[in-house]
Amino acid sequence: MKINLHSAVACVLFLQLASSATAQDAVYECTEEQPVGSGQCDEFTSTNDEHVDAGRATRSFFGTYRTVGTRESLGRNTGDVVTTLVEIGEDSYSLDPNNCPVTPVPNISFTVDLRPAGPVNIGQSGTVRIVSNPNGADLAVARIFDLAPNTTFTLVMAESDAPNALPHYLLAEFTTDADGDAVVVLATEIVNAYIGANPGQDADLDGIPDGPNAGAVANGAITISLDFFRVYAADGNANVFGVSPNDLSGAIVLTSDRIPDPS
Repeated sequence: MKINLHSAVACVLFLQLASSATAQDAVYECTEEQPVGSGQCDEFTSTNDEHVDAGRATRSFFGTYRTVGTRESLGRNTGDVVTTLVEIGEDSYSLDPNNCPVTPVPNISFTVDLRPAGPVNIGQSGTVRIVSNPNGADLAVARIFDLAPNTTFTLVMAESDAPNALPHYLLAEFTTDADGDAVVVLATEIVNAYIGANPGQDADLDGIPDGPNAGAVANGAITISLDFFRVYAADGNANVFGVSPNDLSGAIVLTSDRIPDPS
């Protein structure tokens, strides 16, 4: 699915980890979600007394009917009333079909390599392990090796793998350890991520941008896919739209091949 990254980042767990096992555990802890409804399940349409006889509802001493499992009220003295119940689990029924559980869609895992962005960066490398989740945020664990030690960098997603090319979107800042290594753990949209852009601003729709108030109406909005990872040096005044949009462009040190769409 396509998600606008301006609103999609769920959490950045931590930027340096002692072991890959810890990183993987933390990814799932970060993105633990509540079950989502609106799936498909069996329906039963009967009178409330028939639901009681079939074990889908109960009737109290005072004549109140309730669904089995969820204990939703079916009313009092409503044995002849016809209702439709959905079976949302073993011995559990509901009036609301939106409570039907969604059948899980298997996640797809793959790895994208980070390679040196130029001859001066030979020896530096990394990987980004991605778990593509069609029902929510993707999971990503970036493992980066042999950069400058104890140095801050930025990880971005970009339209192109060309150095300093825009547009791109900041995912995280991280600091390498004494060996120049780091692990970045993210829960956000990676596969088919995009940002929105307006190629022109035309408040009166006459085909001509309208001066200082040209942004009053967005005309011709488009989406731009973000298909590459890039890593930039971000220390000092070399931060590519990380801490401040006014900082100068930093040196790109790593870039990736195109992020595949596994669907």
